[in-house]
Amino acid sequence: MKAVTVLVCLILGSTAASSVDPSQSVFCDICEFVGDEVKGRVLTDDAKRQVIYMAKAACSHLPLFSKECSLAVDEHGKDWVDALFHLFDPDMLCSKAHLCDSKLESPLRDGEACTACMDGLDLVKTIIESEDMKGLLHVVVNETCMAVGGDVASCETLVDTIVDQILGNLVPMFNVKSLCVNAGACPAD
Repeated sequence: MKAVTVLVCLILGSTAASSVDPSQSVFCDICEFVGDEVKGRVLTDDAKRQVIYMAKAACSHLPLFSKECSLAVDEHGKDWVDALFHLFDPDMLCSKAHLCDSKLESPLRDGEACTACMDGLDLVKTIIESEDMKGLLHVVVNETCMAVGGDVASCETLVDTIVDQILGNLVPMFNVKSLCVNAGACPAD
């Protein structure tokens, strides 16, 4: 029942977000209350243990890397789940939903956020488009095919073709300006 109430509040808040003046604190108060309730009642230590348990269960169903996956979850699972739960920030979410005024102070002056975003993502795009990255992916494919065994040449040909197609189709879609606008770092033109 609590989950349904939270869901209804979130839906009402998100549908009203487009026409809400953040200075009207009732919507902000509701959003922050729901966020704090979710953080305090749902994102608990018990929930963290359940996520780790489910991750280990998922590892056990992997045909090739079950043991490695399980070891990774044992070694790093708690840190990963802690980091994931830490991402749930009611103040930031309510601000992004335009239900509250932003309480987050940016260390960047006007325009600097856009420049930083564009420069950073241009660098990422350069790395993704580089022949070195393509070569590295092919090395990973080769090592994976050898680890799997069987007909290594056929495996490499098939996977290399798929990797090349993915890179050929997805990299051109990496639009730096659009990503920075959607992230809120740059103004929409």
